[in-house]
Amino acid sequence: MGGDRLHKTPNRIDGITIEVSNAMQLVTHKFSVEDYHRMGETGILPPDKNFELIRGEILEMSPVGFKHAYTVRQITALCYEKFSAVISVQDPILLLNESEPEPDITILSGSPQQYAECLPTATDVQLLIEVSDSTLRYDQTVKLPLYAENRIPEVWIANIQDQQLEVYREPDGSTYSQMLVLKDSESIAPLAFPEIQIMVKDILG
Repeated sequence: MGGDRLHKTPNRIDGITIEVSNAMQLVTHKFSVEDYHRMGETGILPPDKNFELIRGEILEMSPVGFKHAYTVRQITALCYEKFSAVISVQDPILLLNESEPEPDITILSGSPQQYAECLPTATDVQLLIEVSDSTLRYDQTVKLPLYAENRIPEVWIANIQDQQLEVYREPDGSTYSQMLVLKDSESIAPLAFPEIQIMVKDILG
C-alpha cells in the first residue's frame, strides 16, 4: 500500500485498441505472478521504479512522501520494540487472484529463514499495516478487499489524512465484518498479540 502510491491505468496495450459494436473498448491483458517475476528478471519493468501486481494488473507506485516515510519508520521501530516476530517492511507478499502487493509493514509468523527462498503468503500474516495519505481511497477500496478475500486476519490502516487508525478484523468475503476507528488517546492490542497494547499516538506520530 503503501502510501503515496498511484494507480496508473494503461491506455493502450501493445498499441492496439479494438472496436466492438461501434464502441471503442480498451483491451487489457492480465498478468500472472510468473509473468510479473519474469518481466522483473528480464528488465522489462524498469529497476529504478516500484510496482505492485494487483489482480493481474501491474501498477506503478509513485515516490514516497516524507510524511509517509516518517510514519513507516515510526511504526517499524515500534514493531521491533513490541513484537517477537518477523517484521517485513515494504516487501512483497504472495496472494491469490494473481496479486503480489507490497504492504508497508507486515508482521509474519515463523522465522526469517523460512522466507529465504519463497515469499510469505496470507497464512503467514499475523498483522498487516498500510500507511495511507493520498492513497486512502485506493487502500480502502482496492487493497483492503483483496486482503479480506485472502483471509488476512487483521489489517490496520494508519490514516494520515484524518489522523486516525482504522482496524479491520474478521474477514468475510471481500470485506471485514469488524471495523474500529481509533484516535490518538486510544490504544489497541493486535489479535495475534493480545497482551500487547499499542497507543495510537505512537503509530501516527
